[in-house]
Amino acid sequence: MKIKKISKKDPTVRETFTLKKSTVDMLQDYKAFYEETYKEPIEHKALVEEMLLTFASMDKDFVK
Repeated sequence: MKIKKISKKDPTVRETFTLKKSTVDMLQDYKAFYEETYKEPIEHKALVEEMLLTFASMDKDFVK
């Protein structure tokens, strides 16, 4: 699993966007994988945020 167990709380800002059905299906599968791995439920918004943060932090050109 590329992302760590999510534990931190931070203020939130509402963003609205549209995703392809295939992306939503993949997120549902990853959500199930996360919940199976860590044995606890996760909200979609927390999972998507952590995935974005993990991706950005691994981008060596961005992190410079």
